[in-house]
Amino acid sequence: YRKPWYRARNNVLALLAGVAGFVGYQVYLGVTATPGSAVDFQQRVVDLVESYQPAGAHAGDKVENGWDALQDAIRTLDEVEGQVKANVGPEPDRPSGKPVWLNWPIDYAAIYDTVPAPPELLATTQATMRMLKQRGLYDQLARLAATSRAVRPKQKAELILDDPTELRPCRQLARLGAARMCEASGTGDRAEQAAALEQTLSVGRVCMQQSTLLYRMLGIAINSLAMKELRYGLAESPPDGPTCRTLLAALDRQTRVPPITLSLEGERLFAVDAIQWTHSDDGHGSGRLLLTRVNELTRVSEMGASRGGPVPFEVADRPISNTLGVFYPSKAQSVAKANAFCDGLIAWSKVAAFERLAGRAPDPTAGVDADVRRGYFVLQLVAPLFSRKLASEDEFRMSIAGTRLMLALETFKAEHGAYPKTLSDLVPAILSEQPLDPFSGKPFCYRLLAPGQDPAGRAYLLYSTGCDGKDDGGKVDPVDGSLGALNCNARGLDAVINEPRPPKQQPEP
Repeated sequence: YRKPWYRARNNVLALLAGVAGFVGYQVYLGVTATPGSAVDFQQRVVDLVESYQPAGAHAGDKVENGWDALQDAIRTLDEVEGQVKANVGPEPDRPSGKPVWLNWPIDYAAIYDTVPAPPELLATTQATMRMLKQRGLYDQLARLAATSRAVRPKQKAELILDDPTELRPCRQLARLGAARMCEASGTGDRAEQAAALEQTLSVGRVCMQQSTLLYRMLGIAINSLAMKELRYGLAESPPDGPTCRTLLAALDRQTRVPPITLSLEGERLFAVDAIQWTHSDDGHGSGRLLLTRVNELTRVSEMGASRGGPVPFEVADRPISNTLGVFYPSKAQSVAKANAFCDGLIAWSKVAAFERLAGRAPDPTAGVDADVRRGYFVLQLVAPLFSRKLASEDEFRMSIAGTRLMLALETFKAEHGAYPKTLSDLVPAILSEQPLDPFSGKPFCYRLLAPGQDPAGRAYLLYSTGCDGKDDGGKVDPVDGSLGALNCNARGLDAVINEPRPPKQQPEP
């Protein structure tokens, strides 16, 4: 009697052999897998940015690229500051308890900050500003302000390894611009005040014309600093009518920036490029996660620190660890998840601020943590603090609208001898339409003040309702001022547009 081949023992052995073969095959795939790089996402980033340039300002139109003008200005800034630092040497020891100035021996904030700067720091900073003007930096910035197209050149490395070296010098140019505006307002040099405003705003505009949220947040910070310094100057020394119109025109020109959709589409490309470089390519649009590649990129790019937190696992450098990639979402699944998430962010960004704050639109970042735990770690590259970034966008829009209104009010006063009774009186002679408060969806709050009514000597009060969307009579936080109303957990506060400059602190004895 011959036993059948399909008896239990043979079935078990066949099953074990199949499992061993499958495991061996997966180990082979993991050990030999390499990242797929079929798509040139760096070029797609350039094409994306080009598509958002103003009409008539594309590469084929042979207009100057503002990015080149910015690079020229940065080189001049670095050369002059490097020369000054080499001549001055290290910061001297200071008595304990004195304010710490981190940018010794040059800190442009020393010109406009409320904290008194050491005399030697102030003197060196002012001397540096004179050198920068002599070396042609201000002329280079004027050239930058005259451009409309600004496209960062194609980068050679993976997007995740891109190191934007322009961030620090752009911040320096913003502080320099605010210092120039502060000095010009104090001396009554209206031409310099207008030039410094437009040139500083142009640096912020160029940043906001690029493809990532990082550049957009930098551009917002630069432009917000310039507009805040402008508002302080208007409150302290209102210019004449023609100067007000010049300032208003400069503001309008340099704050015509692409919508945040550009940055979100750029973040989408960043995410999909990261997926491409951390997954194999099976030739059919999918592939497996390569844990060694994740480990390598995390270590080299410091992606965890700079993009919102570490990836949710630590892996060895040995290729055999890539075998575990079979337990994570595939390349196709990760791409689909990233696209769906970015689509949600774009839709959410288009909802009016007051509607979002009222909870009328769901937050697409709410389920990110759960998705990351399921293996969609690339969402950590796109999602971190997006709600806060969108809040900065709302504040920026409010700042632009409020500053335009303040300039229009000063224009009306210069041309009619008194401030208007209502904001609607500014239309259409000065403004084509009345700006709305993004936090309420209604006109900004405005009321005239009787002589002596305001301790700061203001003739009117202009303010946004802030995050709560309610008119609280212009009440501000006693510590944070108007910033308190922009904390979306705050209630009963407003964001005053014509807030006076904080008084200079008294130097310590």
